[in-house]
Amino acid sequence: MQHKYSFSLFATLVTFSQPAIAQTVTPAADGVGSVIQYNGNTYNIGGGTQAGANLFHSFQEFGLNSNEIANFLSNPDIQNVVGRVVGGNPSVIEGLIQLSGGDSNLFLMNPAGWVFTDSASVDVPGSFGVTTANRIGFGDRFFNGIGANEFETLEGNPTSLIFDTTQPGAILNAADLSVDNGSL
Repeated sequence: MQHKYSFSLFATLVTFSQPAIAQTVTPAADGVGSVIQYNGNTYNIGGGTQAGANLFHSFQEFGLNSNEIANFLSNPDIQNVVGRVVGGNPSVIEGLIQLSGGDSNLFLMNPAGWVFTDSASVDVPGSFGVTTANRIGFGDRFFNGIGANEFETLEGNPTSLIFDTTQPGAILNAADLSVDNGSL
């Protein structure tokens, strides 16, 4: 059964029952072209696939220890940076997620779930959101959480979330997350 939810219902907070264990940030070998350079304690995330003013990334795993930073590289021409996690494990965020180089929004999808510990933080110039949906809608086209995408059709802003599973992952936010100029 397919369920469609408004994008304003982007992150529902629920209790997550598994222990918090952070992973690393690794690109998925699926042709999206995300490139990650680890420098000190920072994962600089570049590359990806651009469609209009959207930049897409795909990760096998996405998690941060408390001293680590995931820095999404953008530019003034990018309105939305959208990422997915395909490895099947929840993303545990103990460190900082940031975006530099533009005023982009950042949206991340992991159908397996998200855990933001009390040490997690966000530094994004635009809006920030995470979801456990299986697809993010761009009008009548979708960025799939798993599988192939037709990136050239994914233009404009995200408009909907699709949950195609009977038990979507959970989101636990124990952090005090905020953004300066967008919405959370």
